[in-house]
Amino acid sequence: MAREYGAEVPFLRPEEFAADTSSKMDALRHALVKAEEHYREKFDVLLDLDATSPVRTPQDITGILEVFNEKKASCVFSVVKARKNPYFNMVEKLPDGSVEISKKTRQEVIRRQETPPVFDMNASMYVYARDFLLDKNNKMPYSKNAYIYEMGELSSVDIDTELDFRFIEFLIKTGEVKL
Repeated sequence: MAREYGAEVPFLRPEEFAADTSSKMDALRHALVKAEEHYREKFDVLLDLDATSPVRTPQDITGILEVFNEKKASCVFSVVKARKNPYFNMVEKLPDGSVEISKKTRQEVIRRQETPPVFDMNASMYVYARDFLLDKNNKMPYSKNAYIYEMGELSSVDIDTELDFRFIEFLIKTGEVKL
C-alpha cells in the first residue's frame, strides 16, 4: 500500500514482528538494524512517532528531542497528566470482591490534590538511544535512565477507537485542530 502511494519501502517487517501479539520493541530493533544495513550508516537515536497520534505538534517533536539530549537519556517517552490518580481515584478488585486503593502513599491522603502527580503514557512519541534499543533485555521503554516529555491534553489525543477518530474529526471541523 505504501509503495502504491510513492513511499520508499527499503524493507518489510517479518511476520513474527507484525502480529497483533508482537512486541513493539522487537519491531523497532528490527527496523533499526535493517535501516542501518540499507543506508550503510549507524544511527545513534531512533525517534518513534506513532501514527495514531496525529495532533502532536512540531514543537512536541523538538521538545522530546531536547529532553533526550539534555538528560543524555536512554529513552524518553511522551506523557500527559493523568485524569485519574491511582493514589486516590483508582481501586483494584480483590479476590473476595472487595476493593482497595490501587496505590498507597506513606501518609494517608484525604484530598486528590495531596497526591503525587502521575502521568499517562500517551503513546505519541518515543526516543531511544541505539544501545538501549538494541539490548534485548529492554522489553519496555522505561529504565533507570528514562525520562518523560509532558505534552498538552489536546496534542496527546490518540486514535485507538472509533470514538477517538470521531473526536479528532470533531476537533478538525470546529477548527480546534489543523492537520
